Amino acid sequence: MRAEFHPEATEEFIEATLFYEQQVSGLGEAFVTEVERSVELLVYHPEIG
Repeated sequence: MRAEFHPEATEEFIEATLFYEQQVSGLGEAFVTEVERSVELLVYHPEIG
């Protein structure tokens, strides 16, 4: 299985990442890492979502 995002969701994700990075250095990267971890979990275990 593969995860796919709507183009507007992708745009919102990028904006959120930039916002968090502006608040605290490294927070944007931490946000990306957590989203990637969550998506991977859902891809491998779709029944939990």
